[in-house]
Amino acid sequence: MTKFLIAVLLIGAGLGFSSGTSAVGKRPFKMVQFCVHDQQGMNNFKKTLGDMATAERMQFFDRSAALERHLAKSNVNLSRPVVYVGVKREDGSGLEAGNLGLDRFEIAIGFSEGERPTEAMSFSVRVERTLSQRWKVIAIPSDSGATPLACRTGAPTASKH
Repeated sequence: MTKFLIAVLLIGAGLGFSSGTSAVGKRPFKMVQFCVHDQQGMNNFKKTLGDMATAERMQFFDRSAALERHLAKSNVNLSRPVVYVGVKREDGSGLEAGNLGLDRFEIAIGFSEGERPTEAMSFSVRVERTLSQRWKVIAIPSDSGATPLACRTGAPTASKH
C-alpha cells in the first residue's frame, strides 16, 4: 500500500502542473478517462496528443520513461507501460495524462486552467471531442478521482461534453 501511495503522489504532483505558478496545488478543473485497449492504441494516443499540441501551439511532453525509472528505483511494482504525458501552454493551461493506479491501457486526463480558464475549457472540449472519435471517453465526477473502469465490461457510457 505504501508503494502505491508513493506512485500516486508522484503523478499527483504532475496533475496539478507543479511547475506552473498559477496551478500549484489546484485540482484539475475537468478529468476524463478512457481505454486505449493495447500498445498500438497507446501509441495512437500519444501521437494524437502530439499532433494536437502542434496544432494548438502548445508543448507536448512524454515523461513516461523517467517516471518508470523513478518508480523502479522506489521498488514500486506497477503494470507496464507506465504513462505520463501532457500538453501545456506557458500560462499553465493544458493537460496531463497517466495510467498509475488504473488498468494497463487505461488513461486518466486532468485539465489545468492556467491563467486563461475560458480558453482552457474550450481546449478541453476540443481534446475530448478528438479522443471520443476513437475511444469511449468517460467523464470523472468532480467529487471523485479516476478508478479502473474504462477497460472493464460494463463501463459507463461515453461523456457528451
